[in-house]
This record gives sequence, structure tokens and C-alpha cells, in this order.
Amino acid sequence: MDSEDLLAQDAPPCEPVGESARKRFAVVCGIILFNQLSGSSTSLALGQYLFAQVSGPEAEGVGWAFTKIAFLQVVVTFLAGQLLDKFTRRSFMLEGMRVILVANLLLALIEFAAPELKYLEYLVIALHMIGFSLSFGPLSFVLATELMHDITYPTMLFWVLIFASGLSGDVLLVRYGAAALFLFFAGVTVVGLFYLGGYLVETKDR
Repeated sequence: MDSEDLLAQDAPPCEPVGESARKRFAVVCGIILFNQLSGSSTSLALGQYLFAQVSGPEAEGVGWAFTKIAFLQVVVTFLAGQLLDKFTRRSFMLEGMRVILVANLLLALIEFAAPELKYLEYLVIALHMIGFSLSFGPLSFVLATELMHDITYPTMLFWVLIFASGLSGDVLLVRYGAAALFLFFAGVTVVGLFYLGGYLVETKDR
């Protein structure tokens, strides 16, 4: 039992997560779960679905938009990684999740009210990617390794969820529609904001 676990024995029951090994494990698994239920992979699937719906000159424009979105994600993730040591991990995670929430709500609204606005949807997908690149992209395993000594089980959970989302993403998009799916992702993100906002401790310099 490490020193943090010994201190946790006398900690109040509602103390922020991060003190005991059991609590650290719970918050790391929460990060992995909310990562995979953020709607990131589904937003990319939606982008590919939109691309398949257009043809001719418009298809070329949408294709370039999709390429730019992917490049934007790489750039923002790299920049966020460079800034993590200058700012707090917790602030990056929560701000990125707020951006994801706004993007999920906008995608649900556009798909429900004006699905013909494909270029606007691509802009919102780009916004979604920025939110992900500020939060879960660079931080999921940074926080996992800083909160826990052994991340074997969270890593296994991550790959199980990756596999499940890869199999189900397109199927769910076709069956339930983008509006319902992104509204669901928005609800999950709200839960995630409350959970991580209440229980994620700052790990920088700890």
C-alpha cells in the first residue's frame, strides 16, 4: 500500500477521486469510458457518410474539407501536448469536453432541423475534433499513467471499447440517425463533465 493509499484510509468518503488506488482506478476507467462515448469516432463516420452522399465538384470540396479536419486534429493534438506542462491537465480536459458538448448539440440540431447544410456540419465536426484534441486525445493516457502505477486494466478497457465502437459506429448511425446519436453523446458528455469535474484531481507536478 503506497503513501496515498494510507492517507486515503482517513479521508472523508466524498473526498475527490485520486487518493486511493481504488478511487484512482475508478476515475481512469471513467476517462476511458467518456473518451469512447464522446462521439468522436461517430463524428468521423458521419463525415464519411456525408461525403458518400455528394458527387461531382461538390464531392471534391467535401473531400478536401474532410482531409483538412483530419489534419486539424493532428495539429491541435500536437499543440495541446506541448502546452500540457504549462497549464493544468484538469483545465484542458474540462474545457475540451465543453467544446465536445457544444459540437454534439449542434450536430444533433443540424441533423434534426437542416440536414442539407453539409458544409456547416463539416465545420461542427472540425469543432468536435478540436475539443477531442484538447482533452481525451492527449490526456487519456497521460492522466492514466499519472493517476495509477499500473494501467493494464484501463488499457484493456480502452481497446475493448475501441473494438466495440469500430464495429457498431456505422450500424448505430444508420439505425438511429445522427440526430439521436449526437443527442445521446451530448447527454453522456454532460454526465462526464459532472463526474470528472467533481472527482478528477490535478496531477501536474504530483
